[in-house]
Amino acid sequence: MAIVAPGKGRAIIENQGADLRITIPARTELFTTAFLGVWLIAWAFGEIFVPYTFLIALSDKPVPPSARLFAAVWFAGWTLGGMWALSIFLWNVAGKEIIELTSTTLKYRKQIPIFSRSREYAIASIAGLRAASRAQAFWPLPFNMNMAPLSFRDGTIAFDYGRDTYHLGSGLDEADARYVIAEMCKRVKSLCRDAGQTSG
Repeated sequence: MAIVAPGKGRAIIENQGADLRITIPARTELFTTAFLGVWLIAWAFGEIFVPYTFLIALSDKPVPPSARLFAAVWFAGWTLGGMWALSIFLWNVAGKEIIELTSTTLKYRKQIPIFSRSREYAIASIAGLRAASRAQAFWPLPFNMNMAPLSFRDGTIAFDYGRDTYHLGSGLDEADARYVIAEMCKRVKSLCRDAGQTSG
């Protein structure tokens, strides 16, 4: 039986002069990506068919106001649901997390090809940088998808910021998170206070 090769981790760490840049590619879940890829084709058909039906095909026919209202509400929900599904699909295909660390700030960005969200934290207010256990999936397998890929509520790196706790590194295993924390602490010594602890 062959010995399992040690993992190389997902985090890509780059030294940029006085700054540290950490890029974490999203974890690709093949079933989720394939399922949503097919579903989004049906979603796109609905996005085209419903407006065409009411604006063109039925433009010269009497349509009850209740039917138009139902169609408008349904279309709004369909559009929002599709955008949510598209964000999950794009996250699986090309999503990534980017952490940029300087001596005074920690910038954190989660991005997909068409959109990104970011936050910035003051180093002086960060305490208790640590590895945290990965949260349990909301859906059982095979529907183990990231339900909110651009949220800031998950990740295996945690730190306290005032009386709140924030998370980074949703694509990292705990061992990889500890390695990233060590690299961050090498660059900014003040982050080493209470670093390396593991929380459940």
